[in-house]
Amino acid sequence: MTDEEPPRTSGPRRRLSRRALDWTLFAAALALVAGAGFAVGRTTAPGDSTTCADVQDVYTENYEAGSRLLDSLEDNDGWHISEEEDADRADARTRFSTAFNVVIQNPDCFSVEDRATAQTHLDQLSP
Repeated sequence: MTDEEPPRTSGPRRRLSRRALDWTLFAAALALVAGAGFAVGRTTAPGDSTTCADVQDVYTENYEAGSRLLDSLEDNDGWHISEEEDADRADARTRFSTAFNVVIQNPDCFSVEDRATAQTHLDQLSP
């Protein structure tokens, strides 16, 4: 008879391979969940129903609102600006920025000249 021990099956090597298998299964499950979420998102997302006419309407609405706000301000020497006038100027600036950003973000709906002009105005509006 021999006094040799039988080989151990639960030693460090066995634990290491079990841990690697666990992490592999976890990563595969995570990838499956992410892929399923992406697929569900793509199938339930609304279609792109925005037309150039809609985009141009948004531009026109914002540009005209900004123009009306500036026209409503009285000529002022710059020394006595009321809080309301200051708020109107800020709102007009926001409306113009929105209008010009609409042009930049929808290149298929506006000409190259329109986009260049919008970018120039945006550059002038930025502080």
